[in-house]
Amino acid sequence: MRTQRRQNGNVIQDLKDHVDLRVIWGDGKILCPWHDDRNPSLHVYQDHVHCFSADCGITADGIKLVRQLHDMDFTEAVEFLRKYKGKKATSSIQENVQPLAWQVAAGYYNALMGEHGGAEGRQWLRMRGIRRPISRALRLGWTGRAVSIPHISGSKVWNIKYRVLPSYLMDGEPKYNSHKHQPFPTPYPWDFLESTFPFANVVFLTEGEFDTILLLQSGLPSLAVGGASHSLLKWKQYLHGKTFLVVYDQDGPGLRSARNLFEKRGRVQLSEMDKIGAKGYHLTWPIEWGTDVTEARKKLIPLLERQYERASIPF
Repeated sequence: MRTQRRQNGNVIQDLKDHVDLRVIWGDGKILCPWHDDRNPSLHVYQDHVHCFSADCGITADGIKLVRQLHDMDFTEAVEFLRKYKGKKATSSIQENVQPLAWQVAAGYYNALMGEHGGAEGRQWLRMRGIRRPISRALRLGWTGRAVSIPHISGSKVWNIKYRVLPSYLMDGEPKYNSHKHQPFPTPYPWDFLESTFPFANVVFLTEGEFDTILLLQSGLPSLAVGGASHSLLKWKQYLHGKTFLVVYDQDGPGLRSARNLFEKRGRVQLSEMDKIGAKGYHLTWPIEWGTDVTEARKKLIPLLERQYERASIPF
């Protein structure tokens, strides 16, 4: 029995390493087969899927997904996936996908910076510790109900993430949304990081944009990688060769994800940091400070500034 479990584990890891699930299901969201999903909520990554529905929240590998979708047993699911070994997913920027018009982001930016119309958005940002200079630099905006965060790559706006303010949230509406079918081609904000910290080899990694904005505002090079469930393999070309100080949220998903970045599974199986050719440290702090960088910023950021100066072992 132990031998069989070990063999199955080796098979699963081999498929994770060599089958890109985005080749089969695309780099986006599909209907989740584990619950009655009416709006696609199962996000497909390189080696796993994760459901963002509050009714589900499952994370699964390719074998579990195939078995659930196609009612296959383990062996059948393995054979199904083996057909895709070594095939590469196409770029997240497809030829038929065009960047958003700059005027969209510029209109929101002008609204935020206006003397009257953007006051509510500016006040909300100030409450989160985000000041006007960094808002200008990153072209944050205001839609009238949400703060807009443009994702800019190659001087083009590829997508805009919107953070709906609590007072405007409708029943069942997610607090974050973005333009459907538009790519997020780089970690956030890659262009700004390269221009502001061109020689930074030590970089903070956060889950979300606002945490990264706070660190950038404090003079700390930082990137947001899209949430605890996202695989860093997606960003390998951007993260290779750097040292990362990982400040994921101090909740269950964030702590598990950060731990998984560094854990090796078996003698020859690499951690995610190894696979992207990087190294790093997981930084934690007392939970009473807050669960994320934004909540804990008053006590946490001075510690992170000292940690960045040392760039050695975590506190």
